[in-house]
Amino acid sequence: MSSNAVPTENSATATLLSLAVQLHQAGDLAAAEAQYRIVLERSPDHAEALYLSGALAHQMGAPDEALRKLSRSLALRPGYIPAVEMLGAASAKAGKFEDAARYFGIVLAHKPTSPDTHYHLGHAHLSLRSYGKAEAALRQALKLNPAHGPALYLLAVTLRLQRRLPEAARAFAQALDAQPNNANALDEYGGVLFDLGRVAEAEEVIRRAIVLAPDMANPYTNLGRLHQTDIARAEESLALHEQALAREPNYADAHNNRGVALQTLGRFDEAITSFQSAIALKPTMAEAHNNLGNAHYKVGDIAGAVKHFQQAITLNPAYAEAHWNKGLAHLTRGDLADGWAEYEWRWKCKDFAFPSRNFKQPQWRGEDLSGSRILVWGEQGIGDEILYGSMVGDLVTHGCAVTWEADPRFVPLLQRSYPGIEVIARMTPPHPATAAPSIRAQIPTAGLGQYLRRDAASFPTQRRSYLQADKLRSWGYRARLLGSSKTQLIGVSWISKNPDFGVHKTASLEALAPLWQAAGPSAQFVDLQYSDTAAERAAAHLDLAHLEDLDLFNDIDGLAALIAACDMVITVSNTTAHLAGALGVPVWVMAPNAGGKLWYWGGAPKSLWYPSATIFRNAANGAWEDVIAVMAEQIAEMK
Repeated sequence: MSSNAVPTENSATATLLSLAVQLHQAGDLAAAEAQYRIVLERSPDHAEALYLSGALAHQMGAPDEALRKLSRSLALRPGYIPAVEMLGAASAKAGKFEDAARYFGIVLAHKPTSPDTHYHLGHAHLSLRSYGKAEAALRQALKLNPAHGPALYLLAVTLRLQRRLPEAARAFAQALDAQPNNANALDEYGGVLFDLGRVAEAEEVIRRAIVLAPDMANPYTNLGRLHQTDIARAEESLALHEQALAREPNYADAHNNRGVALQTLGRFDEAITSFQSAIALKPTMAEAHNNLGNAHYKVGDIAGAVKHFQQAITLNPAYAEAHWNKGLAHLTRGDLADGWAEYEWRWKCKDFAFPSRNFKQPQWRGEDLSGSRILVWGEQGIGDEILYGSMVGDLVTHGCAVTWEADPRFVPLLQRSYPGIEVIARMTPPHPATAAPSIRAQIPTAGLGQYLRRDAASFPTQRRSYLQADKLRSWGYRARLLGSSKTQLIGVSWISKNPDFGVHKTASLEALAPLWQAAGPSAQFVDLQYSDTAAERAAAHLDLAHLEDLDLFNDIDGLAALIAACDMVITVSNTTAHLAGALGVPVWVMAPNAGGKLWYWGGAPKSLWYPSATIFRNAANGAWEDVIAVMAEQIAEMK
């Protein structure tokens, strides 16, 4: 360290100051501090001693003392750039980033080619969330020194905070080329890779961060975050979050992530406690409030769920997931008008997998379109298309001509059910009919709810079904399956293939065995389960008919005909449940206790959407024994 000391009083003071500087340079900070104190006791306004002592205070982690001494030094010697520069550093360390930016701006006017000064200015602006200014300063630092490792890292952080994830990933890769052992960069790079869906790469780099910094908490919870919503790996994730908390017990993010893993495992009460801990530590964490709302929803506390979703929205008004979750909660308890309004936020949710079709026509806002044509288009999964499609017929009764774009598998069934509607298959690019000049407005099918299903009274009361199966095909299946010895045909489906939460909706075929015993020998059960069920059917040893010549996944019209041939259907919440309800076939739906995106099964045993449906809910996700026992009792009573 160079003092550039200039004796201002006498040679004795200069000697004392020189000794303090020697101790400082030698790294004996305590002795240097004592020596600076002696100098300042003799000469309280010694500008150089104040500057050097302030720099030492900054080095020793005493920001208030550093700011006081450095400010006094600068007042005694205005324009002394080393003092201004040190004031910038001390201000940043004290969290006074506006002051830091101002001081480094002054320094920059004198040192425009200093990459470090541009870097420090960028750091101050980043801390102030002035991302544009931070990025400009950091890029200038890198222009002056392309190998400036800290600037490369901070630029990557700046891009990540702006959610410019592909750019951030490239910047982190460059930063790690310069600083391969930067554990923080590895950890944050892993988070960016995860957000980009590059999970395997994310796991690799976060594990490298843990090897380099095994005592750092964040990589453990970041690694746990990768699989915390996967029930097959949620226990592993839970252990990682707990390792993070063992290292940093007051780490709010780790408490929040731990809650997500617990929720995936169905341990909702523990999840609630974990989210509450996160909020106690960090009351402004909107994500934790949203997660706490989800946990309350899972245990049936809809009012508590709405409260916490609203708190998340208050903290972050643009929080799309909280809006959507609030909408689902309102819809579940029958507050349809409020629910539909919030449900519109689905398009802004990062995990909402179905992209908007972006048709050129304006979206329908409920205005009178009698005598005009409207384009409606299906969204989400085939089950959702069936559910929301139940509203399309209302448009016809209101005098609208309708063009309906749907999943290609759904088209034959819709064309038969609605001969007066133009039904076209969804394709890319869209069918030319979607651009017809006669179309005045367009809307996704779920969007119809806010105009056509605002309360229970708006549901049709005389309609039991809205889809019509192929009768000849249906009769053929029934004759083929019942033969001469059976009198009742019961369809069963036990698996949901939903990639997000299908595991919570799925039962095992073997677990359904009590239904066979209750129905007796006059009942013939038939497989309605799309996907390859050969292994399960063989293992279950049940008399379950299976039509090898019917593709239950791609031939929706054929599946509908088979369902219509049944006297009743017993199924988990999947496409089969929606089809049976839309066809008016008596259907018993095995629904998870916490519906979430399955809000449409409501809280009552009967469905507003499907009058022929009866809902049976389990007590906990994945636990179907009690539900099956109740259904078996009711089947036995029906004989």
